[in-house]
Amino acid sequence: MQNELDNTDIDLLGLLQEGSGLTNAELGQRVGLSAPATHARVRRLQQQGLVRANVALLDHEKLGLDLVCFVQITLRLHSSELVAD
Repeated sequence: MQNELDNTDIDLLGLLQEGSGLTNAELGQRVGLSAPATHARVRRLQQQGLVRANVALLDHEKLGLDLVCFVQITLRLHSSELVAD
């Protein structure tokens, strides 16, 4: 199924991809729509599966999570049948 997107939809998708923390009012101001109209469009884009998730990218170092770990696992038995179970 091909989704019919206009320039406003494309602009909204670009803004959402840049930063999901914008409010509908802020998004609307940038694309020339009211907050309710923006909300309706964003919801439609989500329902169409074009927006799968809204995420925040965290600064791991500022959170004190700057440790990188490598783990090695040694198996006693090497069998694809055991892994499937």
